Amino acid sequence: MLRCLEKDRARRYATANALASDLVRHQRHEPVTAAAPSRLYRLGKSLQRNRAAYAAGILVFAALVAATVVSRTQAVRAQRAEQLADQRAAAEAAARARAERAERTAASEAASSRALSDFLREDLLAQASPDNQRDRDLKLRTVLDRAAARLEGRFGDQPRVEAAIRETLASTYIALGEFPAAEQQLVAARALHRRAAGDDGEGALRTAGQLAHVLRLQSRLPEAAALAAETLARLERQFGPEHALTVQVRNALQAILLGQGKFAEAEPLLRRSVEVSRRTLGPEAPGTLMVLSNLALALTELGRLDEAIRLSEETIAVKSRVLGAEHPQTLPTMINLAAIYCMAGRMSEAVELGRKVVAIRDRVLGAEHPQTLGASDILANIYVQAGRFAEAAERFDRTLPVETRVLGADHAVTLAAAVARAGVHLEQDDPAAAGRLAGEALERLRKRFGPEHVQTFDALLVLARARAAQRNWTEADELFAQARRIAGRALGPTAPRALELSYREAALRLDEGRPAEALPLFAAVFAQRRRTVGENHADTLGAQLGQGEAQLRSGESAGAEATLLACDASFRRAMAAAPDNPALPRTAARVRRLLAELYEQTGRGAEAARWKN
Repeated sequence: MLRCLEKDRARRYATANALASDLVRHQRHEPVTAAAPSRLYRLGKSLQRNRAAYAAGILVFAALVAATVVSRTQAVRAQRAEQLADQRAAAEAAARARAERAERTAASEAASSRALSDFLREDLLAQASPDNQRDRDLKLRTVLDRAAARLEGRFGDQPRVEAAIRETLASTYIALGEFPAAEQQLVAARALHRRAAGDDGEGALRTAGQLAHVLRLQSRLPEAAALAAETLARLERQFGPEHALTVQVRNALQAILLGQGKFAEAEPLLRRSVEVSRRTLGPEAPGTLMVLSNLALALTELGRLDEAIRLSEETIAVKSRVLGAEHPQTLPTMINLAAIYCMAGRMSEAVELGRKVVAIRDRVLGAEHPQTLGASDILANIYVQAGRFAEAAERFDRTLPVETRVLGADHAVTLAAAVARAGVHLEQDDPAAAGRLAGEALERLRKRFGPEHVQTFDALLVLARARAAQRNWTEADELFAQARRIAGRALGPTAPRALELSYREAALRLDEGRPAEALPLFAAVFAQRRRTVGENHADTLGAQLGQGEAQLRSGESAGAEATLLACDASFRRAMAAAPDNPALPRTAARVRRLLAELYEQTGRGAEAARWKN
């Protein structure tokens, strides 16, 4: 219609016949000339003309799509069913494999149990039979040695069985203090485990950790540290950082650090280990209690005595309840607590507890067991601090030859006792004997543990004091300088050993006639010890006395008078609190002599006479 009315002649229908043709085409659903011949227009006209054909095509296409969807759905379902079947088959195979492994493990364990039972019955217990042994007092060490000799070739096709027996023998040797024999068994057991399951097998790693512990007990600390560190790295990769065996070896490595004198380095590691051990092993497990005891030792060496005492007392209470008061793992914490009591000035408690532990170990383990010898040395050191030098000397003279024979001249316990005995020589006014013994120990310590070990420090300090007592100032200064370098790197300025070094250096300066240099050292030691162990502790009083004497020698009469009068009052309180300490009256008498000297120098004769009397 619009084309008929178009004003432009060229765009209107040219004739009536053209209009009639378009009308016919419209009725037939064919494209007309009046509309633009677009693809969509042509498609619409085609649909109108061929509805049936297009409807059939659409139905066929829909059927194809539906068939494809159904086929794909069925394929997915079939694939899922196949995957589920595979998973079930894999799970069943894994379960069968686990069952087979469990069966093999059970069979292996049963065989191990039978073999171990046969070995115990035939090779261990049978030795006590009168038919096989006439000696009614057969020693356990002899039984173990004979049993170990019979192991060779006995379990050729059962390496795990032989390894388990050797581990048992090693544990017994350790309990007897026979560390070289224990090492021999653990080396063999580790080799068997490695042959059976490789270097990263649980058995090989377990025995490696035990071997590091035995090396530490023999004071072979560099070897022990290297083996423990390597084993710990393997365990963390293989089983994770919180596996029970990983925790045990980590704890053993930290004990080695303590043995190397690395107290500041060990303390944060020990605190983290306490948390992990409580979580993985349990708060009352032996491994956790061992870490707590080691942490108390680190705190002691760092001068935090109150915390160390509290932690030790709590640990002993748990150990006594869980393990027993005389258990081998309870007694080390008890003897360490006796030493801490001594450092804190609680002498009567220290002596009482030290005697108790020594008596138990002597009765249970024997007089020559390494743990008995170590406890006896700690008790002797307590006697030294209590001023009971004759008792200390007698005890050291009894244990040192035994330690040299049983443990060896280069063992840490033997060398520590030698250094302590040298200190007693000093207290008994025999610097020549002290110098000889400390010098010999120092050479052995340097070769065995290196120039910066904490025991090397102890030997240096005693030797320096001996040289100072012999008026060999040059050598004494050099020895003090070496000790100072060790203290600066390994101990920290407030550690008890570092304070003892400062005190002894101040005494050297005073003896050399250099009181102005001695005074600040004495003052610093006095202030720190008063904060750490209290104003009535013997060590605190010694530093206060040194400060007063340095003031007197420097001409500071007013300061010296105040310091010495305060020192006299403190000594009186200390003697009232510890009347059994013979060192206190002797030192108090020196305070009175210095006060008399002070009053004579300042022209106050009456007061001088009163202090003399």
